[in-house]
Parts: sequence; structure tokens; C-alpha cells
Amino acid sequence: MLGLQELFDEQIKELFRPNKLGVRILENELEKIGFFITKKQRTVFESQFSNIENDTLTFEFSDDQLNKAGFSSEEELKPKLEKIIKGLSSKVDKFANGIDETMQNLVESITDAMAQSVLCTLEQRMQQFSI
Repeated sequence: MLGLQELFDEQIKELFRPNKLGVRILENELEKIGFFITKKQRTVFESQFSNIENDTLTFEFSDDQLNKAGFSSEEELKPKLEKIIKGLSSKVDKFANGIDETMQNLVESITDAMAQSVLCTLEQRMQQFSI
């Protein structure tokens, strides 16, 4: 059980590293305006979030991404990106503050489901061995 807990802790730590969390929230906000980033762009954003010393992010979108999202130019997109960036910090804080409750609820629901499954299995086995 200890090995499973350590694996769980490692995965949680990896998933909620500030740079990964920031990128996930940014990606979600971009999708709301029709932008779907590539794996390469995600990696670039993660790197930028890891080294965010001067509070800037650089965005490079292809013409195809602009067109699919319904924008004719980067200038048209700029105000929406600025709005996303301004709200990013509060969204990360809000998520981070709610993560403890979310994880507690998740663990409780998994534990309840596992307990019910074990109980059903034990009841079935008891019936098989009853005379």
C-alpha cells in the first residue's frame, strides 16, 4: 500500500506543478475562444511558466489557428489574450485553493466505491461456502 501511496503522491505532484497547472488553465481559457494549442505550444508554454521571471508570456499562433478560431489577425486577438492573462493568476489561485477539497472528495468517493465492491465480493464468497 505504501508504494501505491508514493506513486499517487508523485503523480499529484507532477500534475499540479505550477507550470503545468498554469498551462492547463491557460489552455482551457484559450479553448473558450476557439484556440486549440498543439503539443509543441504546450511544451513552450510550460517552459515559459517555469521561467516566468519578467511576468511575460509569448504567444505564437499559426494562421490556421487564427482562422479556425474566427480571427482575421493577431491584432484582433490581442485584447482577448490580454483579458485571459489578467485573469490567469486569480484562476490559478482559485484552483489551488479548491484542490484540497476536490482531492478529499475524490479520495472519499473512490474509497466508498472500493468498500462497496469488496463488500459485494465478500458476500458472494460467503454464499458460495455456506452449507
